[in-house]
Amino acid sequence: MEFSRSQWELVFLFCAVYVTWGLTDSIQAPFFPIEAEEKGASPSEYGAVFGIIHLAMFVFGPVFGRFMPYLGVYRVFIFGVLGTAACGCLFGVLTYLDNTWAFLGCSYGLRLLEGVAEAGAWSSVLTILSNEFKDHVTYVYSLTQASFGFAEILGPSLGGTLFEYGGFLLPFEFSGILCLLVGLIIIFRLPYLLTHSISNRSSVSSSSETGSKDCLSEEDYQSEVASDAESVESQIVRTKCDKSKKLNESSSAANDYIRLLNSPMVLLALLGTIFSATCQGFIESFLEEYLKIFNLSVTQIGLSFLAMSVPYMIATPLWGWLVDKWVQPELVNPIGHLIIAASLILIGPVDYTTLEPDY
Repeated sequence: MEFSRSQWELVFLFCAVYVTWGLTDSIQAPFFPIEAEEKGASPSEYGAVFGIIHLAMFVFGPVFGRFMPYLGVYRVFIFGVLGTAACGCLFGVLTYLDNTWAFLGCSYGLRLLEGVAEAGAWSSVLTILSNEFKDHVTYVYSLTQASFGFAEILGPSLGGTLFEYGGFLLPFEFSGILCLLVGLIIIFRLPYLLTHSISNRSSVSSSSETGSKDCLSEEDYQSEVASDAESVESQIVRTKCDKSKKLNESSSAANDYIRLLNSPMVLLALLGTIFSATCQGFIESFLEEYLKIFNLSVTQIGLSFLAMSVPYMIATPLWGWLVDKWVQPELVNPIGHLIIAASLILIGPVDYTTLEPDY
C-alpha cells in the first residue's frame, strides 16, 4: 500500500492523539480506588466510574455519526479533543473534594462528559479515515487502535508512578495537558493535510486539471467529507437519501436506523462492543482491589495491567491486516469473545479450576 507523505503524517498524528486518549482513559486504574476509599466510598459505589465512559460513547457515538454532516467533521473533532483534555485536567482537582458524594458525583459527571467528547472525536476520526483511506480503512484504523492499546499499556504503570511522586493530581494533569498539546498540533495541521491530500487525488484522477487547481479551502473539505460520511451511512443501510425532500428527511433517517439495527452484522458488532467494554470495566474496577492480597505498591499494581494491554497492542494491527486480506470479521468476532471469556475464568481464578492465586 502506497500512501503520500501527507497521509503518513495524518496517520502518525492520529496515532499520537489516540495515545493521549488512551492515557486519559487508563491512567487512574491503579490508584483511583485508593483515593475513593479514602473519601469513604466503597467498591460498589465507585466501580462504575471506570465503565460509565463507555456507556456515554455507546449512546452518543451514533448521535455524532448521524449528525456529522450537519455539525462538521472538523468542528466535532475540535470539540472531542478539547473536551477530553479538559475533563482529564479537571479530574485531578477532585482530590480537593472531601465529601464522599461530591467526589463520586463529580467523578461520574466528568467521566460522562469525557465519554461524550471521545464519542465525537472517535466518530470524526473514523469519518476522516474512511474518506482518506478508502481501500485501507481497516488497516489504518487498526494502527490507531494499536496506539490506543499502547497507551493502555503505559497508562496504569505511568499513573502509579506519578501518583507515588505527586499524588492524585499529577497523573491527571500530565495526561490532560499532553492531550491538549497533541490535540492543538493536529487541529492546526489537519486542514492543510486533508486539503493537500484531496488536491493530490484530484490531480491524479484528472490530469487536465492538474495545473489549474489550488488546495481546497477548509469549507470545501468540510463539504466533501460530510458528503462522504453521508454516502458511507447510506451504503451501510442500503438506502438512497434524497436531500431535496427535506420534509421526509426525518422519517427517512428513522427508517435507515431501523434497517441498520435489524442487520445481524450490526447487532453482532454492538453486542461485542458492549461485552468487551463490560469486561474491561470489571477489570479496571476490581483488579486493584483484588491485588491487595499480595501487598503490592501502586507502581506494581500499575505494571500488572500490562498483561492485558501488551497483547491488545500487538494483536490489533494483526487482526486488522487479516480482516483486510483473508479472514471474515464474522469469524474473528466470536473467537475474540471466547478468548475473553476464557481469560476471565483464569484471572480469579475461579474455584473449580483448583488453581491458587499467585503473583
